[in-house]
Amino acid sequence: MKPEKDNTFCYFPFSQLALKDWDAGHGIVNAAPCCNIARRDNDTLELKDKLARRTDITPEQVFQCKAMKQLRTDMINGVKNPICNYCWKKEKVNKENPWSPRLYSYKPDPEDFDHTNPRLQAIDFGLGENCNLRCRMCSPALSNKLRIDQKYAFESDFKFVSGNATVGFHAEGKQPESTKSKTCHTDTLYFESNSAAWQWVLDNISQLKMIRATGGEVFVERAYIELLDKAISENVAKDITLHFHTNATKFSKSMINRLKEFKQVEPIFSIDSVGKNYEYIRHPMSWDKLEESVKLFIDQLHEKSYNFGNNIAYSSLNAHYIEELYDWLVETIYSSNKHHKLTTINISDVIPVGKGTNIAQLPLSMRHDIIALLRKVKEKNQRHELVILNDIDQAIALYKSTKKQDYNRSQSALRFYEEVFFFDCSRKQSYRDYLHADICEFLDEGKKVYEARKG
Repeated sequence: MKPEKDNTFCYFPFSQLALKDWDAGHGIVNAAPCCNIARRDNDTLELKDKLARRTDITPEQVFQCKAMKQLRTDMINGVKNPICNYCWKKEKVNKENPWSPRLYSYKPDPEDFDHTNPRLQAIDFGLGENCNLRCRMCSPALSNKLRIDQKYAFESDFKFVSGNATVGFHAEGKQPESTKSKTCHTDTLYFESNSAAWQWVLDNISQLKMIRATGGEVFVERAYIELLDKAISENVAKDITLHFHTNATKFSKSMINRLKEFKQVEPIFSIDSVGKNYEYIRHPMSWDKLEESVKLFIDQLHEKSYNFGNNIAYSSLNAHYIEELYDWLVETIYSSNKHHKLTTINISDVIPVGKGTNIAQLPLSMRHDIIALLRKVKEKNQRHELVILNDIDQAIALYKSTKKQDYNRSQSALRFYEEVFFFDCSRKQSYRDYLHADICEFLDEGKKVYEARKG
């Protein structure tokens, strides 16, 4: 049995558990078969009330819980369980040629998978907030480095006159304790060593065939390094595939030597643009240092790493540079070595949709230009054996969908400007030095509205 558009089957519930929310005092707080469920409160297995009161709950017990068993039964019998609404909605957009994580789910061990005998073979970890970058599209809950900007919001009493503040940085209310230290950086170890759930993972690492991980940044998280070292010391790394999301800035020879011990490495990079535009978005990383890190990874792991992906947080900040980024990815990863294969370039819309940097906030004429760029890249990709820009057709449809009569140009320009200006003030930058001329012109409109309202 395999996932197809005419059935409801997915590999994940039969072999995987996504653990995206842990707590030192309560163990597992939130779990689901995949991250697309685990990150959505209304679609989870409701472990917060049912299981989290027990600090000794293990991943195996969650995998065998009643809700998981019901989901597996539904999938075999063609029932669309509402816990998987994320995929059902994705597939409904294009019934003839649907795309969803379910349809592209895969077995942790292709040679040892049996849906009639579900076994926990993969864990998808959310490793917390430790990060080395202050990316403009992120939030302090996902990068503790961004608390530096959050601290600025409170100490400078920054005013968002539109009433729609940058998510996670609003200066009203009580200042979070985490922003009061000199650096705002806390060394949070999400998986406490005394956690029964985490200890279970370490003790049973030999049964895992795949370890998936997201951060923060996984390569600055001590828990992830502990997990890799445990697999290596137990001599089971050779049987485990690593699938991880990374900003690709922290590769070193010692880290790569660890990765070489594993059966296969499947990185998903998060690189959104090139040159100075990249530096503006993913502060304080330099483009040269990123390139150095990526090329070291590719050169050292040319035999091991052949399945690459790249996620693009697509916004008004980088939309005009999509073709340059595409060309760099193809040249640097796809064309650099016969062992590498760039399989996916995922385009992720800025969330929440109401953020000022969302492309839907731009004037219709500018969105038309961006749609033309996306189509150009899509056509260019036909020359290569890639799966390019998952969701590109949906992205194009989204940017076309905002009705002209519903669009308030002044309000959108103000919202965009406030978000950009806030970070510019915190980092002593100017958008005119980093962004496309058309975007700068629109931001200048927002600046006039902002200054008029601020008085």
